[in-house]
Amino acid sequence: MKMEKAAGFVTFVRDNGSFKVLLLDHGTHISHPKGHIEKNETKLETANRELKEETNLSMESHSPLPVHKNKYTIKKRSRDIKKIVYLYAGIANPGEIIISDEHRRYILLDAHSKQAMDTLTYPADKESLEAALEWLDQQN
Repeated sequence: MKMEKAAGFVTFVRDNGSFKVLLLDHGTHISHPKGHIEKNETKLETANRELKEETNLSMESHSPLPVHKNKYTIKKRSRDIKKIVYLYAGIANPGEIIISDEHRRYILLDAHSKQAMDTLTYPADKESLEAALEWLDQQN
């Protein structure tokens, strides 16, 4: 079975003294900014590159290690592919959010809200948000 590895951020954006979480609408699902780890690239380098490519943002601060690891299997051209996604937690630098062509829109929701949790499509992404919120709460 083929294995693909990816990395990304559960991205928090400052908003008048509180935090919002940035989610991306892929058309088929809503999740965090992330993408494939390229050859000779670390997980953190991938997470930073993908965040910049997908949202135009960079990180002000972030967790030193991934806060969550999502593991799942997808079907591509009738083949099973095992995926592992390493997600860091981070607070974005202020800046204009410009999404890539692969996304329909971005969504900013209160980070600790039920709405943020309910908007994410997959249970693994909800677990990633929970883990990232623990990291965020330790930053203040």
